[in-house]
Amino acid sequence: MTRTKEKALEAARGWEEYADQVESQTQWNRSQGIDLCPPGLSPGDHKAKAARDCAKALRLEAETGVLHCNCHLVPYNECPKQIKMTQEHIRGLDDGRKG
Repeated sequence: MTRTKEKALEAARGWEEYADQVESQTQWNRSQGIDLCPPGLSPGDHKAKAARDCAKALRLEAETGVLHCNCHLVPYNECPKQIKMTQEHIRGLDDGRKG
């Protein structure tokens, strides 16, 4: 099930706002000597990138009408990570583990 175009774009804007907040906090932490990681390598940088990738995936969904993953920005059912996780889940069920 996919969202309407408007809902996907609204969600994308929310993720972009969150990424802006995280980047701002990360810059402040760096300026105060709290975050000693090189730029681009701190947890805040990674969190902001993940949020921006979510926004990109939602914008692709709004454009195409197809759900996209945020890790590879491809249609969800073509994402290598999702395919692997599904295969592992099925193997677990075949082994008698609960899903």
